[in-house]
Amino acid sequence: MAYVQKRGASYKVRGKEPAYDETTGAVLRDRRGRIVMRDVSFGTFDNWTDADKHRKKIDGELVTTGRTLDHAAGRETFGTFAADWMETKRSAVANGRLKERTADDYADLLRRYVLPVFAARPIGSITPHDAEKFHAALVKRGLARSTVKHGYDVFRWALAYAARRHAIGINPAEGIDTSGHADGYRFEGTPLSRDQVAAVVAAVGERSEVYALAVRFLASTGLRAAEFAGLEVADLRLVARAGGGAKGSVRVARTKRWKAGECIEGTPKSKKSRRTVPLPPGLAGDLRAYLDDVHPDGSDPAAPLFPGRVESRGGAKAKGQRGTLAPVVLDWSRPVNPSALYKSVVLPAYAAAGLPDGTRLHDLRHTYATLQLMAGEPYQKVSRWLGHASFVVTLTIYAHWIEDEDEESSLDFAPSSASAEQAREKTTNRTTDDNVIPIRAAQ
Repeated sequence: MAYVQKRGASYKVRGKEPAYDETTGAVLRDRRGRIVMRDVSFGTFDNWTDADKHRKKIDGELVTTGRTLDHAAGRETFGTFAADWMETKRSAVANGRLKERTADDYADLLRRYVLPVFAARPIGSITPHDAEKFHAALVKRGLARSTVKHGYDVFRWALAYAARRHAIGINPAEGIDTSGHADGYRFEGTPLSRDQVAAVVAAVGERSEVYALAVRFLASTGLRAAEFAGLEVADLRLVARAGGGAKGSVRVARTKRWKAGECIEGTPKSKKSRRTVPLPPGLAGDLRAYLDDVHPDGSDPAAPLFPGRVESRGGAKAKGQRGTLAPVVLDWSRPVNPSALYKSVVLPAYAAAGLPDGTRLHDLRHTYATLQLMAGEPYQKVSRWLGHASFVVTLTIYAHWIEDEDEESSLDFAPSSASAEQAREKTTNRTTDDNVIPIRAAQ
């Protein structure tokens, strides 16, 4: 507890609290494992009355925030409360109130960003200043804006759990300015132009025509990776057109992801993620031919729409190596694994097409969104097709890609007869106007 100490003509308010390493945040202990305490000054006053009044105020704060060892719960470490908070999330998963993927993401954020700093800190020793420093450190690391937000959120939520357990009186992470980068929102994707998509499709096609169609499908629908993996034949709705060809749409009804080598089926991200996305006529016609002539189980409604691949040593070469990559051997008995598809097939195609390092599979979703908006599709439609929770999300991310004038076009990425190398050269010399592509097919 705090006390008043007279020093000459002044009165100092002093006390003790746990000492911790300024770098790691770990509580310091002596050789017998006892917590090392440090003296702390809470201010200097000219008279005893003011000093004692401040002492009482400090004592109240120490008890309500748990910053004193006299408060048992305040001695517990942040890591203890974080683990207990994660247990509540796992219970929510078991009760169907939270997706397992979301809980896994929380645990990963804690492990990577929060626990290295706060795991050993007494929960009551964490101050608003510590929270400010933590947020600033996340930003300084150059992390994506969304990563900074999510990393700080799990830190704040774990502290809120401690407050509900009455270990601390207030949440020190609340009320902190987390506006992030001074220049406001920064678009984090690398959307491709139409020519760049064509170059990637052509490069993938040299190894697998089926996966070339899959890449074209991703860029033409904007589906998330887990939604793409969860597609089954029945999710395609294809209708023959009177003048020839086909029109259609794809229904997003489930997700599939891999954990420890096991494929786990789940539900889309939100209610609005359950949606129907229209298909460009050219792609719809090619999908019809794919189911009729290529897919061995194209008539089975429950069959995976796109197959997995047989693991082999003939995949992508080691970093820095060049040369012809081995053809892909497909496994039609299981659905496509987006992560494996990206690493072994799409990433080498990105390199062949001259795309910058760090271009992700998710950037095909950004490609779909930006090209739709740039060609004049209403953002309300694009938001619905993307499965965003609200129009605000779409505008926050893509507002600066919206064009003022509509353009008649068709969002399709059928590869031309040009080789992948020719397509790559074309993307290198493209102009800014090449990024606008047709969205709606001419009737």
